[in-house]
Amino acid sequence: MEELRSLVSRAQAGDLDAYGEIVRRFQDMAYGYAYSILGDFHLAEDAAQEAFIRAYGDLGKLDDPAAFPGWFRRIVFKQCDRLTRRKRLPTTPLESARPIASGSPGPVEKVEEREMADRVLKAIRSLPENERTITTLFYINGYSQKDIAEFLEVPVTTVNNRLHASRKRLKERLLATVADGLRQSRPGPEFVEKVMVEMDKKSEAPSAFRPLQEAFERIGKDRNTRRDELAEAPWDAMANYSDCEFFRALFLVLLGRPAAVDDEKTRLARLKAGHSRKDLFLEVFDSYEYRMRQLQKLASTLKKGPPGDGGAGESF
Repeated sequence: MEELRSLVSRAQAGDLDAYGEIVRRFQDMAYGYAYSILGDFHLAEDAAQEAFIRAYGDLGKLDDPAAFPGWFRRIVFKQCDRLTRRKRLPTTPLESARPIASGSPGPVEKVEEREMADRVLKAIRSLPENERTITTLFYINGYSQKDIAEFLEVPVTTVNNRLHASRKRLKERLLATVADGLRQSRPGPEFVEKVMVEMDKKSEAPSAFRPLQEAFERIGKDRNTRRDELAEAPWDAMANYSDCEFFRALFLVLLGRPAAVDDEKTRLARLKAGHSRKDLFLEVFDSYEYRMRQLQKLASTLKKGPPGDGGAGESF
């Protein structure tokens, strides 16, 4: 299994597959942590999804990839805090958090399920906050004490002690019910796809790059005019962004997608060698314009058809 440090570094360079793997690894951690705060499974899933989207946008601010777990937990907490600040906070009962996989239960089974759900919810809420969080994270996906410690930024011994204390508070039979209830409620494998789809919908360059976006959106076909507009963009305002964030926004502006990892690494290396961001941006812009002209020529050739078939094909 690829180390987390490597995955985070790749994601910082714009590798969406690497970030998808990060989402898969941490989805239950984020969901369980959010539930321990919100006490509502649907809201916990919303908070986890928004946290992953926000984290991807802020990855460039993370200096040490190995510190991702604790850094990400704070983002989840902020999303939970945002939800709890709403004037009206709807709640979803535990029994309706996930559909039952088997056939429709009868009246007796439904009563038993509600009673079990009530016991689980009551048991979790009866624990002190620090024990509730660790118990939820441990039983929702069997995360190791080390994984939980890194996520919560506490010593492993603290996790062990709090887990031991919560087990003493909960009877063995109820503890099994809690574990089953948490595992059944967690998001399915489709959660990763949902996050990536929402990320794609919300992908946009940082606000400092808006003049660049507007330059492309203006009506007009004069390439030199557009290039002049880009050359006058407020480059000083972009100095607050890291080089990684700069190029991520650059390709979102030009192509609506992240840069290829190798391309971004090459250009970042040139920045470190003393090239200015403005010069490199215009270089990418010129390359983009050249590719667009080549594609237009190809499209024109295909429309005309092959030589001898009513049109003279162009070569380039």
